[in-house]
Amino acid sequence: MSCWLVSLPDRLDAFLAADGRMPSRARAQHAIEHGLVSVNGEVVRKPAHRLQEGDQVGVESTSTGADDGKNIAPADLNLEILYEDGSCMTVNKPAGIAVHPGAGMAPGEMTLLNGVAHLFTKRNILFAQESVLVHRLDKDTTGCLLIAKTPAAHLFLQEQFGRRTIKKTYLALVAGIPKFPEATVDAPIGRSTSDRTHMTVFHATGTREAQTTYRILASCPGSDSKSKNVALLECNLHTGRTHQVRVHLSS
Repeated sequence: MSCWLVSLPDRLDAFLAADGRMPSRARAQHAIEHGLVSVNGEVVRKPAHRLQEGDQVGVESTSTGADDGKNIAPADLNLEILYEDGSCMTVNKPAGIAVHPGAGMAPGEMTLLNGVAHLFTKRNILFAQESVLVHRLDKDTTGCLLIAKTPAAHLFLQEQFGRRTIKKTYLALVAGIPKFPEATVDAPIGRSTSDRTHMTVFHATGTREAQTTYRILASCPGSDSKSKNVALLECNLHTGRTHQVRVHLSS
């Protein structure tokens, strides 16, 4: 069974469809209606069930599409390991590679999970994709990705993310210099009504709470008409939404 801890109130089907937990919202609704989903140990059959912070959601592994990692072939992606102990490892995720398989990907396209499966094979660790990823990063984002090496570590680390005791800091180089040296952007993010592949705070459906605090670390005002104002920002995410930093900084 795959388990996740809820960090913000949400609909049950929307929560399961977010961040790659299940392939689609329709798949999540099907699993819920067939009694394959539980909340705090009790089976829930209503896709619209409201989740609260601290709830634990469980899904029978056969309904997630994970297939216990059998469809994830090990591949040496030369992943850089930044930290490792007996319970977890932190890898430097390259830009341009998806963390896990998803809709719209080409057949046979490698994901970071293929590289993790290779690392587990070298260490003689059982690989089960539903208990490896503690969090996600966008395909074009590079940064630290925390990997659990055991199911117990996976649940423990997810609980820390759920309680927001883990701090996520991003560096962003942006065009233009923000008016305020430090501020918090509090704007719900959802799917664009004009392009379902994009996330936005404007003309969006199914928006979810999102907060980002930024601080200007350095800036370079343009000296002439050909130069562009640029700034280096430190961004702290209080929530973890798809494309959150890019959407908030561009809005």
